[in-house]
Amino acid sequence: MLCVVASCSTSQKAERSVKVPKGEPLWLYSAQEFCEGRFICASAEGDSKSESDARALKSLAGIFEMQVKGEFKFSKHSFSGEEQTQMEEYVEDNISKKIDLVLKGAEIKERFTKNGLNFSLAALDKEKTRKLLMTEVRDIDSKLKHFYGLKNKLYIKKLNLLYNERMLLNEKLIVVDKSGIPAPISFKEINDLKFTSGGGSKLKFVVGSDVPESLLEKLSEVLTEVGYKLTKEDEDFAITVSFKEKEEFLNVEGFKKFRFEMTMKASNKAGKEVGTYQVSIVSNGRNKKDAFLKIRKKFISRVEGNIDKLNLQ
Repeated sequence: MLCVVASCSTSQKAERSVKVPKGEPLWLYSAQEFCEGRFICASAEGDSKSESDARALKSLAGIFEMQVKGEFKFSKHSFSGEEQTQMEEYVEDNISKKIDLVLKGAEIKERFTKNGLNFSLAALDKEKTRKLLMTEVRDIDSKLKHFYGLKNKLYIKKLNLLYNERMLLNEKLIVVDKSGIPAPISFKEINDLKFTSGGGSKLKFVVGSDVPESLLEKLSEVLTEVGYKLTKEDEDFAITVSFKEKEEFLNVEGFKKFRFEMTMKASNKAGKEVGTYQVSIVSNGRNKKDAFLKIRKKFISRVEGNIDKLNLQ
């Protein structure tokens, strides 16, 4: 099986000086020269068109495979070995999902048949790929700046996850844009948050029976990510979560309109309320479940960006 991969950035003159037999395509011998600066390319052969197509796309995906140049970085003495392993898996899974989205833009640009074998050239538009990756990196940068700006050691775990995810994603960006994007927050700055006084580790989690299971799972994940261990026992702080929905008028046949509202109230050990945050979002769907699934991610995003309003410190 022949596989040729080209990231289409710079190349040596020797690689660009190829002799192409009459009637055969340049990319069969030099995908690099054929793609120039326009595409990220990979070619492969197969016994059939479908096989060569699949192999070429797989080779293209290989350019972005999980290859960590350095080691994951975690704040010393903040996490157990088991926690670090779970965090690494979480980061790698997130990166894989983002790269899968990038690879959806891949297409077979060329095909050729020679001596009974089929050859295919798979390509990604370099500029579109660069913009997609830059958008993802900048989104993480925005979250890094937000959580670091809270100056609370409670968010060390969240910041460690974001920092490592950004590190890996920036490596993918360097494949198509040699410079990458400098990180707005250094690892040392994140690590130094250990010495701040704010934050806690255990949180009593009280959930109303009306909270959807899918939302509860994500909400628990968010609170765990930022450093809390959720319990059912009395702790220094507690969060009570309630949820309700209300159908509203919608004059569209086959669809319904719902308002979903979730309230989070934080209290200290004495039972005094110390903070509250409410999310209220309207969504349409064929039924209540369909309408809610459309805005579940938005619910979680709102909570994640406003946890500080609960004053858990």
